[in-house]
Amino acid sequence: MTADELMSIMDNPNLISGIYNYCDRWCERCTKTDRCSVFLTTPKMDPENFPDEESYFDAVFQSLHDSFLISMELLQRSATEKGIDLDDISTNPDLAQIELNRIEVRKSPISNLANDYVVIGHEWFNTCADSLKALEKSLQQADQMNLPNRNPKKEAADLRNALEVISHYNRQIYVKLIRAQSSRLEDVTTFEKDEFPKDSDGSAKVALIGIDHSIKAWEVLWHHLPEQEDTILPILSLLDSLRNQTEALFPEARDFKRPGFDE
Repeated sequence: MTADELMSIMDNPNLISGIYNYCDRWCERCTKTDRCSVFLTTPKMDPENFPDEESYFDAVFQSLHDSFLISMELLQRSATEKGIDLDDISTNPDLAQIELNRIEVRKSPISNLANDYVVIGHEWFNTCADSLKALEKSLQQADQMNLPNRNPKKEAADLRNALEVISHYNRQIYVKLIRAQSSRLEDVTTFEKDEFPKDSDGSAKVALIGIDHSIKAWEVLWHHLPEQEDTILPILSLLDSLRNQTEALFPEARDFKRPGFDE
């Protein structure tokens, strides 16, 4: 894609400005991809279309390289139009403070709790194969027996959805909470209270949505895998605690209006 091709896409009046900033990055399930500039300008690459993993990652990195070059070209164009000499712009970021903020955020109670969930989630997926195979066999038998008051196909679909939800949000919750806390430190010095919607609240809301969906998904697994109660209940308790702490730290997050989703 060239810079001009990118600009032709960006000029589409149907695009929703900023919709990509506070989404859950689940394009396959999104109904608004035709109004998202990030989706429309991101090359679609299926790993199955490449001969091997190395070729796929080579293509991904080349795509990132091309996107960077296009961004730099557009930045230079804009600067030229405005009479700005980019070579004369001096930047002096407080790198020491940035590093201190990064350490503070990653050591926070919420970050630690979210990271614990990442670890626990990965561990569960690494050990659940036998239980899921047994459950699959049970559902197949129930389907063959036409048991009353049972819908094994729907149960299987609900289980697949629950597993996909847990997998999708497992690490994303942590990432969004890191961003929310980092932005919160910047909001303190950037915005006056109630002057603008805060990025920290938007990021926290996406994390809360992920937590909400994950709790419901784990409840589905608990219903179908009662023998794993001792494992699943602590996970639900952790997520509930994480949700409560996030709502306490970002009390306005639930009210944040995400472009394209809540407006």
